[in-house]
Amino acid sequence: MDKGGKAIQNGGVWEHIIGSMMHIDGCHYQTATQRLYADQFGSYYFTTDGTHDTNKYGYIGVPCVAPDCIGLLHPLSTGIHKSEYGPDIDRSLKLFGLSSVPNITEGSEVSLTFFYSYSYQTC
Repeated sequence: MDKGGKAIQNGGVWEHIIGSMMHIDGCHYQTATQRLYADQFGSYYFTTDGTHDTNKYGYIGVPCVAPDCIGLLHPLSTGIHKSEYGPDIDRSLKLFGLSSVPNITEGSEVSLTFFYSYSYQTC
């Protein structure tokens, strides 16, 4: 929680997901530096994919990465979710400035963000 608070103070993103049992079910996290990379390199292309069975709680880490102008990959954000699909991923992409449709209402279909196959291209 402290790390998330520091990210917000520095211009990043931190939002926790509260589940039905009133405990943290995941989070959206992006540092200020990652936000700059997302603004510069994530508007053309980014890739996101979930990592399964990486902790004892069964949560899935979902990092987003994008190549810079010389082809080096940079982390743009990280999400911890219960699933690789659904509104949590949609919310992450909107919070991180990576959604191709920025003004989607809460609960809209995930397909509106054009990230089937876990990546999209805006050109």
